[in-house]
Amino acid sequence: MKATRRSALLSAATLLQAASAAGASAASAKAPATTPTPSPTVVTDPGAARTAAFAAALEKHVVEFTLQSNGMRFIVLERPATAASPLRYSSSSSSSSSSPSVSSSPSLPSFGGAPEGGTGNAPVVSMVTYAAVGAFDEPEGSTGIAHLLEHMAFKGTAVLGGRGRPAAAGAAGAGPASAGSGYDEEALLAAADDAFYELRRLKDEARRRAAAAAAEAAESRLGASSAAAPSSDSSSASPSSSSSSSSSGGGASTMATTSAPFSLTSKQKQAIAAAEARLDAAAAAAGRAAQPNAYGALLSREGALGLNASTSHDATRYYVSLPSNKLELWFAMEAGRFRAPVWRELYTEKKVVAEERRARVEAAPLGTFQQKFFRRALANNYGRPVIGSESDVDRVGRAELDGFFRARYVPSALTVAVVGDAPASRVRQLAEKYFGDWRADAGPPAPVAPPRLVGSAAPTARPLAPPERLVAAERGGPLVLKAFYRPAGDSPDAVAVDAAADVLSGGRSSRLYKSLVLPRLALSAGCAAAVPGDLRPSASLLSAVPAPGVDLEAVDEALTRAALALAADGPSAKELERTRKGARAALYAAARSNHGMASLLATNAGERGTWRALLTDLAALEGLRAADVEAAAGRVFAADGNGATAWARPAAERVDFADVLIS
Repeated sequence: MKATRRSALLSAATLLQAASAAGASAASAKAPATTPTPSPTVVTDPGAARTAAFAAALEKHVVEFTLQSNGMRFIVLERPATAASPLRYSSSSSSSSSSPSVSSSPSLPSFGGAPEGGTGNAPVVSMVTYAAVGAFDEPEGSTGIAHLLEHMAFKGTAVLGGRGRPAAAGAAGAGPASAGSGYDEEALLAAADDAFYELRRLKDEARRRAAAAAAEAAESRLGASSAAAPSSDSSSASPSSSSSSSSSGGGASTMATTSAPFSLTSKQKQAIAAAEARLDAAAAAAGRAAQPNAYGALLSREGALGLNASTSHDATRYYVSLPSNKLELWFAMEAGRFRAPVWRELYTEKKVVAEERRARVEAAPLGTFQQKFFRRALANNYGRPVIGSESDVDRVGRAELDGFFRARYVPSALTVAVVGDAPASRVRQLAEKYFGDWRADAGPPAPVAPPRLVGSAAPTARPLAPPERLVAAERGGPLVLKAFYRPAGDSPDAVAVDAAADVLSGGRSSRLYKSLVLPRLALSAGCAAAVPGDLRPSASLLSAVPAPGVDLEAVDEALTRAALALAADGPSAKELERTRKGARAALYAAARSNHGMASLLATNAGERGTWRALLTDLAALEGLRAADVEAAAGRVFAADGNGATAWARPAAERVDFADVLIS
């Protein structure tokens, strides 16, 4: 694989040199193309030639800069509006919500002018802010706080979203209170905090007393059992020991201890009910000082589309598209929410998150099953759910939220991509104006963030002892899951493992479709290359839904055979070329919309340290050999003890207690 990695880098250098040859003077100062140009055969293939043209176009038009005062990064791809293009909006395939995009023919996307055969670029601009803050970064006992913070980022700022005087007078962007103000918003928020922390104290005290009482009762039962049991009869000595061992392992007992219901005395119930009523009243009073959805409403009135955010284990992304003449409005509002946020409606929003958990996890047919599986199968923080545990989120108050925000949302953790009708000079001017004097709360200005991939130094996702097969009866069953531990995205094997996943499940010509779906062993089958992310070591996940009447074991064996066959023989030339074509097509499709291109640039820069990673990965795929995929697949799919399996049986079906139950 070392030789392959070198050839991939060489191919990337060729692409960058092609850009220099195109005459891009601005790009020539940036391009690290110092390696002698390899054989022209690299670009004689039509697909590789298109890749080179795509890279040259990007190198010519992408401008990047870093604010030297704080390390915040910006990437700009200007697509000037043309007179031939009316303002049109259409859905972008690279986003879950509608966003402005450029209509074009199925040719290469345009950068800097009208698409080939298209009608021109619209006067719109898309922004993606990549925050290097995800669920993986959460402190122990604070799961879900990154996702909750994403919700709270839309609650407004010191000067937007409140009916009272600014909560942080003198903060960046602060101004006079809105007309008709009369609420002391900070005092109302503090009163809600006081009510919350008193409620939390009462719950913690009740939990401690219940735990102490349970421990005392268990000790009494154990003593009585030991006294009554004959000394020679070991089988009846400890009835509690078998139950405790079956419920432990993989952190499940800790979760049960912290989140399981506990008994309350009548007095405790009354005290907690009264505290909950006080919190509801205080939160309602603070809510009257807020203007609900003021942040989003203002942007929507100014023509915003696709205003949203998403949280993963690795990062949080904020995105929106606007008419290009609203660019400064976006800068002012983005600076406000990261520099002078006000955590309004926190205790109401926590109820929204709880409902989201119920809908997406608890009420989903296989939601809890999958969460339990990943918690058992992954040893690092990827085993945690992004939405967090109910007990952890319940304990978050404004102090914890603000502490996490101040520690993690520093300027050097943010990367902003701006794509559309916005000159780089204008973006730089606004960046300096609204973010240039921003400093992290503690210590000197943070240095420029290094590449975020930390796989080479991170602990493996593999548990110390590989878990046995995990089985549960689920109303959403049947389902087979097989997780195989894989290296992080900075590994030399990463591109090859991704290619192996595509060979297994990329469309109707894939191996899993041919070997499981067509013979009617499974209704569906797939392979996700990196679950739940690839910033750290994670897992490639094989999954299949058995067809009616097909045993789970038969489907499990079929999945294993397909993976082992790839590890033994590698992909065919046709399969590898199909994977290359699919990767090119996906990249070009995303690049045709402003939002899609902004997401690609911001994510690659945020995770990999440079937006050019999207080109080097594609170049690595172009240079990939079948033997490379075979070797990488062998290390992932064929290594002894390198996986975990879970079966979800139909709820009405009996579970064999020889298996390990997950609860």
